[in-house]
Amino acid sequence: MPKGRPSISHLRQNKINARQRFFAPLLFLFCALSYNAGIAFAAEAVTHWRPAGGMTLTREAGQTIKLTGTQAGSWVYATAPLPVAKLEPGAVYRLEGWMKVESLSDAGVHPAIKLVVNDRHGRYVGDYPTFCYSLAKLKTWQKVWVEIMADDQFDGGHLAVDKGATSKNMSAVLFVKDVMFKKIIKTMKAANTKALSADDVYWPYKKSDVIGWVPGTLKDYEDYGVTFVSWGRHPSREAHAAKTYCGIIADAARFGTHIGADIGFKTSFGDFIRHSPEETLHNARILDLRGQPILVEEMSDVRVEGKPAYWFSIHNPDYREYLKDLAQRALQCSPYGLLIDDVMGSTGPALWADGDYSVDSIHGFRRYLQSNFTPVQLSQNGIPDIETFDIGMLHRNYVSAHRNKRPLRKEFIDFHASSAADFASEIRDESLAKLARRIPIGANLSPAFRYADHLVSSLDYFSFECSMKAGEVRPGDGEALLAYKMAAAMKRPAVAMGTGRDHAYVEKNHLPGLVRYWIAEAYANGSYFMAPYRLWAYSPSRGSHNYRPRSSMELAPLMRFIKTQAHLFDSQVAVAKVALLLSYPSHVEGRTDFGATVKQLADMNIPFDIVIAGDNHLGLSLSEKCLDAYHSVLKPAGAILSMEEQGILDKFRSAGGRVVEDANALDPVLKIEIRKASNVRATLRAGNERAKGKGVIHLLNSDYVMATDSYRPKKEFTVIVPRTLLTGCDIKQISLIRPPSWPGLPGKPHDQENVPLEFDVSDTSVSIFVPGLDIWGILEIL
Repeated sequence: MPKGRPSISHLRQNKINARQRFFAPLLFLFCALSYNAGIAFAAEAVTHWRPAGGMTLTREAGQTIKLTGTQAGSWVYATAPLPVAKLEPGAVYRLEGWMKVESLSDAGVHPAIKLVVNDRHGRYVGDYPTFCYSLAKLKTWQKVWVEIMADDQFDGGHLAVDKGATSKNMSAVLFVKDVMFKKIIKTMKAANTKALSADDVYWPYKKSDVIGWVPGTLKDYEDYGVTFVSWGRHPSREAHAAKTYCGIIADAARFGTHIGADIGFKTSFGDFIRHSPEETLHNARILDLRGQPILVEEMSDVRVEGKPAYWFSIHNPDYREYLKDLAQRALQCSPYGLLIDDVMGSTGPALWADGDYSVDSIHGFRRYLQSNFTPVQLSQNGIPDIETFDIGMLHRNYVSAHRNKRPLRKEFIDFHASSAADFASEIRDESLAKLARRIPIGANLSPAFRYADHLVSSLDYFSFECSMKAGEVRPGDGEALLAYKMAAAMKRPAVAMGTGRDHAYVEKNHLPGLVRYWIAEAYANGSYFMAPYRLWAYSPSRGSHNYRPRSSMELAPLMRFIKTQAHLFDSQVAVAKVALLLSYPSHVEGRTDFGATVKQLADMNIPFDIVIAGDNHLGLSLSEKCLDAYHSVLKPAGAILSMEEQGILDKFRSAGGRVVEDANALDPVLKIEIRKASNVRATLRAGNERAKGKGVIHLLNSDYVMATDSYRPKKEFTVIVPRTLLTGCDIKQISLIRPPSWPGLPGKPHDQENVPLEFDVSDTSVSIFVPGLDIWGILEIL
């Protein structure tokens, strides 16, 4: 592994326990959990196979079966009952066996063995297959396996010889033998109840501050009220570059704007190409499974010294030294922050582009396996000699199979993610040591990204691109809300912008009204949206370019409104009586669609927080203390919890709390009701001890009309807030504060407004009468 701070700290601290376990493709993905090791369970042989329609089953020597025929209409060649009476939620099971394929009618469909799971009502839950059989080695015996964490839906099911995720007609001759199914760990064990703290974070900015993407002009800073520029760039090696860069920082500082610096693991390759010999460049390129270099797609139109935009590997020592030098150059003018773009390094190619199979990556993965498994474990799982093992050579046998069906896939991803975390920590530590003062360290990383937990402890803030789905023109349907809620759970500020494609769409169709919603949504949820004086845009036809509003009047007044109305943002914290339990292993595995759940709660106007369970990269597992403030816990189906965490939920329920799996089962007293208006979301935030008032309710209208780039006005509706959400609040006055409208808005434009409202207070609720709403209104409660 690269030098630096250990990135899989829990796994390394528990190396002895890890080596007592079987090699774990799926478990290793969730190295965030620790387990009860040393518990022995008998392996259960699977023998009672039954052929699917059209197949003939012949029993041969030992436990070998032969399957021949043409199967039509089913997904499997054969099935067998589970050798256990019941699957236990929280337990970990291993399915393994041997396969030999003599012939297949379609060489592009790879068979496997799988566990098919049903819930306690007999309803289908899902398939959990081994990695697939390699058809590049037809007519050879191959061992396949998978290890599966049972979630709260697991109850029963069966085993099957899978055709290859297809139900089409397939003719086959294949053999299966020595299939074993066993529980290898009785229950996952939560490692600790440590919580991430805001005390770990250096963030000297207020919630009403305005954050920019890259440096602009002094007029941009004035128009938008920019406080901090997150992606401040870095100087090149040319002598004049540092002087120019220092001048940009100094000029902005005199204007009250702090400029940060940034480096990009993926995109800051220009000087590396200019100043490196051919051999160095050749060795540093990320290679795909076929040995071809992978390019940076969004910079496909870029050429440096005649060379394309190669994606270079952070496993390569020369490129690592280059990036560290880049960070040091970026800090020479004492910027006010440092952001790492594309901080996940080679994880992206591993996830989406059949990489990284460069020489240094292959060697690094070999060291990764050596550091976590014994030679016996490696040998039992197809690696008799780790010194010569080549993950690229192994995976090339599976080049025609989907990358998720290859052996050691989960370990390979985790290796890249943890290596990126190591390197980011190394750069962070060296950067802070050079400056001898604290600056915020951030990354272009969505807190909702499945592997973000590897890096959170090294970051002070998230500054990231987030899909707003601009092309679908449905504000609020993007990924932002999950990201904002996840950032709050991780105790880090979130600074978002749309993706390059989002901004290109807005620019092409001139839709600043969409951007207004994105800004409002961020600040209404205690986060930031980057000041849009300049945002990155990308389209296949134009490549990389910038989005700038046609006039600063389109969006700058909204940013200035936020800054001048600081009391509505700075001292306000989220209010919620519902905890959405996010099982991190379930999030990584994709067993629960938390994005959909978050949108459902927002559409129902149920204030909620996310509480993370079972993640040891973050040091987070469920505790009694973290549930103290909540009336109810929403635990969507598919949660993977330890015995201790399930016990905490049971205790919460016994003490009078409610635990439900469906948001519709939540108590209505936890919901803000909007009467006589649709498509309005309400977000409740309460003032802390420094707040001027008692709280605010943000009202967001998502009823968007693309033809006019406006929102259908909502008139004369009522907001009903349960008193359970306003505990101890003696209300004297409620006002509607509306940001200024913008040019082009149908109807009469208006300046910022502050309108006193009528309201009624009863024992159970507060009813607030709202005369109208265009896109964003804030109810200030005094």
